[in-house]
Amino acid sequence: KELDLSGLQFEEIPPEVFSIKDIEILDVSNNPLGSIPVNIASLSNLKELRAADCGIREVSGNISRCSYLNKVDLSRNPGISSLPVTMKHNLHLKHFALSNCELKSLPKNLTILAKIETLDLSNNELTNLPPDISGLKRLKVLNLSDNAFESIPESVESLGHLHCLDLKRNKMNNSQGGQRLNVPAHLKTLDMEGNHSLKLLPEGFENLVNLEELNISYCSVETLPDSIGKLTSMKAIHVAGNRLRRIPENFGNLLNLETLDLEGNRRLSGLPLSLYNL
Repeated sequence: KELDLSGLQFEEIPPEVFSIKDIEILDVSNNPLGSIPVNIASLSNLKELRAADCGIREVSGNISRCSYLNKVDLSRNPGISSLPVTMKHNLHLKHFALSNCELKSLPKNLTILAKIETLDLSNNELTNLPPDISGLKRLKVLNLSDNAFESIPESVESLGHLHCLDLKRNKMNNSQGGQRLNVPAHLKTLDMEGNHSLKLLPEGFENLVNLEELNISYCSVETLPDSIGKLTSMKAIHVAGNRLRRIPENFGNLLNLETLDLEGNRRLSGLPLSLYNL
């Protein structure tokens, strides 16, 4: 059911591959293919396509005829500027990866993939997301790590089912304050580790009543807002490598807290007595 043709220096997928009707996973990564060919439609049972680092500039519209397709990885293909509009018919497509594609903006038609639940846009050059990202109505996990965002894009707030947002190692800077958390209220995981110029946390944590994990390690943060201590669903807080002097007293109210990572906060003078109640 799985065919691995990765790293064979093929310039095209061998024609006989398309006669193997029961292939469910096809890996053609690390081949100089240049495109996803029209005869991909012959693989009617295909569920997963791995085509990373293939020099892909074009994806055939016939990919929509792979009606069971669940996962597509087109990472490390810097020539991709658009997706075929027919992909809106890939109703089983849940996971899509475009990491390391040198993207400065989203490929045309990406936001018509209304059924995807996981989108990996890591290691690109993105600075913003368009308003029509709201078309990704089922999105649960969004990976924006290693891009060039200076703040959380406003359009993220429109992603009504988002549970996990990864913004590690961007260029977020709130040293003057004023930024707000543009995220859905039911977010469960927020990861902003490695935004070294962040300094002050964005406003609005009190609204994230379902937040279970927060990672703001190595963000040059000096203070934590008391509002975090009101998030009673919280299970893990990672604040390693910051400049904290104190921990809010009301952190002792976080009765579900299992992990509090304070490593490397050398200015921290002590812990509130309330923490010993946990």
